[in-house]
Amino acid sequence: MSDALTDIASDAKKAREIGEYLEGVFLFLKGKLPVEEVKKRAKTASSGSYGYWTSPVDLVTGLDETLKKLKAGDKKTWARFLYAVHSGYWVDEFYKLSPWVGKVLIFVYYEQITTLPKGWVSEEIVTKIIEKAGFKSTDDWNRYWQRFLIVLDESSSEVFWIKKIRLQVRGAIVSKKVETKIMQVR
Repeated sequence: MSDALTDIASDAKKAREIGEYLEGVFLFLKGKLPVEEVKKRAKTASSGSYGYWTSPVDLVTGLDETLKKLKAGDKKTWARFLYAVHSGYWVDEFYKLSPWVGKVLIFVYYEQITTLPKGWVSEEIVTKIIEKAGFKSTDDWNRYWQRFLIVLDESSSEVFWIKKIRLQVRGAIVSKKVETKIMQVR
């Protein structure tokens, strides 16, 4: 057990290390930082102590594959990644590099709905989009306990079901374009 001041200091240190890691990913995707430096930052952020609000995190496992897929524009990887960082400082910068720049992104987390660019959308509209994608609120999902990323443009939508979320952006996703079938991804 530790004291409050130690926990607060550990939380601040961990937040700074994770911020440096995210900055590294951003610079790598822009071609301004070698992958070795991103790995070094991931290792630093994954090690050491954590405090009251933070917990152990593994940013190293799967990093090569994640970076490769982000660089290639893989939509499922981008959905997981943007969802993992959507409430932080870097989300606007990563949005500009994503396959969906210029489109509206809706992050659904429990009963919270946030959008990029910043705006507002009603819960009823979000529910209709998710149900139109094939998820029925009565059986397949309980909107109060699920996470979704919805991508909208003028004529179509994509719905990504985020079943697991970790900072290292791994986990199962069900992805579906409204016009096509649901595809399971592991």
